[in-house]
Amino acid sequence: MVKDLLGLSLSTRLQSWCSTFCAYMGMTRRPALENNVAKPLELPYECPHSGFKCSVIGNISELAKHLKDDHNVPESMTRRPALENNVAKPLELPYECPHSGFKCSVIGNISELAKHLKDDHNVPESDPFSSPPRDGYEFDHNLKQSRSGDLQNPPGMYAVFNCYGQRFCYHVEYFLFGIAPCYIVFLRFMGEETEAKKFRYSLQISKNGRNLTWQGVPSSIRDSHHKVCDIQDGLVIPRKLVLLFSDESEQELKLRLEGRLWKT
Repeated sequence: MVKDLLGLSLSTRLQSWCSTFCAYMGMTRRPALENNVAKPLELPYECPHSGFKCSVIGNISELAKHLKDDHNVPESMTRRPALENNVAKPLELPYECPHSGFKCSVIGNISELAKHLKDDHNVPESDPFSSPPRDGYEFDHNLKQSRSGDLQNPPGMYAVFNCYGQRFCYHVEYFLFGIAPCYIVFLRFMGEETEAKKFRYSLQISKNGRNLTWQGVPSSIRDSHHKVCDIQDGLVIPRKLVLLFSDESEQELKLRLEGRLWKT
């Protein structure tokens, strides 16, 4: 026990003898005694929660209570062995299902949610058409609307792209800007905001001599799709504008969306 507390150099000088009883200590350990002696020496740690900029510091017991009460971390992740393994790095907290069709109560890690989206929401996971890696990944999508104004492809999440070993949710959503109906196209990163900032993406529609382009940063799935729509963080297409990108002779209005995703 003294070896563990005092370190190798000092314990070598003691030569495994107890300074009080002058007896050989051997390798006998007393966990209860070790905990009592080590407790006053326990150094504070920063809160390992990676989803928020949290400034709380404390020992293992204090952080366990803080994570459970303030960040709703599952109890299994706040038990001492699990927490000790994570105080030096951010905890991967579970994410809510990012599907935008309806409120889904499923939570899990990224791999679990990707499988859930495919199995339960019929959202395919695919690799976009790829140009050379230095130029990023390219993808395209045809958006169709009848002349009556009905969107034949219902709004929602269309695909999960697998790029650079990460996953990105591709959305086409519908919202009202005042009383004007609009579509918004955007990507969401399946991970934390700090990691999402390492990527950029662009979207554009081009036809009839016109071009509409958007470039931005994928939002994290920690932010709901409602928030993305509210702040219009994507390619916003007013429904009336669709007419300018379609041929009058067509029975339906078609938009060809082209996108590119790259790492900074």
